[in-house]
Amino acid sequence: LHIQALINEGVEQVFCVCKSHREKKIVALGAIPIVYSDNITQIRNIILSKARYPILTAFEAVGSLDALNICLSLIESKGRIILFGGYNKDTTLAVDLNGLHYRQIQLIGTYHYTSNKFAKSLAFMSKNSFDWESMLTHTLSFERINEAPNILQNPSCVTLTITY
Repeated sequence: LHIQALINEGVEQVFCVCKSHREKKIVALGAIPIVYSDNITQIRNIILSKARYPILTAFEAVGSLDALNICLSLIESKGRIILFGGYNKDTTLAVDLNGLHYRQIQLIGTYHYTSNKFAKSLAFMSKNSFDWESMLTHTLSFERINEAPNILQNPSCVTLTITY
């Protein structure tokens, strides 16, 4: 939903750092997948090689300091980084405050994004300009909930709906 919200907002390129088994899902959502590795410099360079525009918005959705550092290294002046992923309690970050200040970077912590963005996403969804049914790929009865982790690992699984 957040990828689609960014696209609806006019963002022409959305990169998503993900694990390899999630690549097809990311493509199905309209983003450009970048397979995660422990080498932050490598990920940064891959994104920079593919970016056609300055990166003004970064959406950190995995709760990883490595991912946040990638965002900080990529974001252009006057850009914004949205922290959505959730971090463990007492997680701290050493950051170049001088760079944040003079580059005028916004760090936005959010839980479930903002109600305004959510409303925009709902409005976008109601336009029927995206085939939402294509995202509903797998259904599982509650009685079979133990099978969910295996199904989620399947590259063809974009979403898993649990019914009861």
